[in-house]
Amino acid sequence: MAKWIDCRSEADSEAFTERSEERKGYLLRFSVRRVVPGLSYVPIDPVLWAFLQVGDTRHEPRNDMTMLYLCRDAVRLWRQCRMLENDEAKVGNESSPLPTPGHSPSPTGRNRTYSSAFSGTTPLASATIQVENGVGNRELSVGRCRNVRDQTLARDGDACVVSKLAAAEACHIYPFLAIRKKEPKRVQRFWDVLRMFWQKEKVDAWRSKILQIEGGQPLENMITLTATLHVFFSQAVFALRPIRMTEDKKQLELEFHWLPKQMRSPQQPLNPLELPPSSRNRDCAGRGYRFYYREGTDHARLCTGTQFTMTTDDPKDKPLPDPGLLELQWYLQRVFAISGAAAWKDEDFLKMVDCT
Repeated sequence: MAKWIDCRSEADSEAFTERSEERKGYLLRFSVRRVVPGLSYVPIDPVLWAFLQVGDTRHEPRNDMTMLYLCRDAVRLWRQCRMLENDEAKVGNESSPLPTPGHSPSPTGRNRTYSSAFSGTTPLASATIQVENGVGNRELSVGRCRNVRDQTLARDGDACVVSKLAAAEACHIYPFLAIRKKEPKRVQRFWDVLRMFWQKEKVDAWRSKILQIEGGQPLENMITLTATLHVFFSQAVFALRPIRMTEDKKQLELEFHWLPKQMRSPQQPLNPLELPPSSRNRDCAGRGYRFYYREGTDHARLCTGTQFTMTTDDPKDKPLPDPGLLELQWYLQRVFAISGAAAWKDEDFLKMVDCT
């Protein structure tokens, strides 16, 4: 019998983005660092708020207004939205990947160095798929490398790993845009943002795995989903929680979580202690975001907590998705969803919260 190794990224008490006592103390410590006259709490940006809801409670991020620009662009990179070629020139040559501590940009987001990272952008795309979401069309990449796609489908039996339905697509876990080297400074800033909220050792491990993938191990960053679930995944409608993997790396158990859709203004300041929506006992993420599938003879609705197992007969040449990258996905999908950024347009990312 194969030996299983636990690879859950946090305690079950926070598996549904429900707040533990440890996180409550973490947020209280963050809140008391700044005092805003006349307010009972420190208002913060929704993206920063989302990072604080899922970040490592052992790691204390600095409370600096300049980090908002970086956090928002990290979310945009995860969304696979890129800068135009002339925008990279506007960013300039930073002597440090992070802005100088203590420097506060204007609330309108007109800091030239970093606001340009959000302007004049278009999604990276090779096909357009429309789903019912109340927001509009979303352009998504459906496939870029035929060889990697074919290998992924072969590993997963030409079927969606969640629903077991055929006619599935090979999908990236870590965004394809952030693997390519056309925006190296921006990608470096992405990793710097992650180090604000997670221990350096953990982030370095994620980054090391990406470097291995760039060096020729792409299947560890691939998963097979139906076209509908692929679109849902790109919009952070759900996240996959890694549970455990066998020691021989031939089996990987994952857990499905719907992430409730949030229609939050990018200028809406939030109380750090405001509770995020829970994914517990959900059978959809909101209107139009549900999924039915047939397993055996039962017509079932996909629900939070549904567990499924991926398998491979050749962990060397056909490796399963890397648990570390799935852990990164588990965190950033939730940041993307609960911040409300999934519903924002590119120009909305410039509408910064005035927390002064």
